[in-house]
Amino acid sequence: MSRKTHSNSVSRIEFSCFVHATEEESKVTKAVLNLFPEELREDVAKNIYKMVTHGYHGNPIVILRVLLSSEEDSENTFSHIVSSLSEDDFQSLVSTIPERFDHGKLYIRVDKQKAYGGNVSLSESDDVIRIVVSLKPHLRSPQSIENFLISLRKAPTRAA
Repeated sequence: MSRKTHSNSVSRIEFSCFVHATEEESKVTKAVLNLFPEELREDVAKNIYKMVTHGYHGNPIVILRVLLSSEEDSENTFSHIVSSLSEDDFQSLVSTIPERFDHGKLYIRVDKQKAYGGNVSLSESDDVIRIVVSLKPHLRSPQSIENFLISLRKAPTRAA
């Protein structure tokens, strides 16, 4: 099941995370892909950008990045994420909109380990997948963003 939205409120969405030397890149990639609606995962997997850098002690660190610039795919992905949150996490997201929103962008961090297991859970730890949602100009007040999030949560489902 996937949510299909057409409210035209998300212009793009970006995902990024670190793969530390102690982690398997394929598992972290799976965690990132689990945040997308199933019908987008195959295409997204082909467009994951990888950059290798090194940590303080010379250990390799891979940075994974995905950028969706299709407005429809971005909005459907964001709807999928919002709809997958537990009620507690959804309420936490709504109550922290002022801290998460800056210059047209909503910043969200989800637990990487839980995402690998197929669950979307907010996290403030360091082991996260960072999501930056670029919102259209009509969404600038906390109330308008809250209303948008609620509308995504209530969006009808359709068969994939």
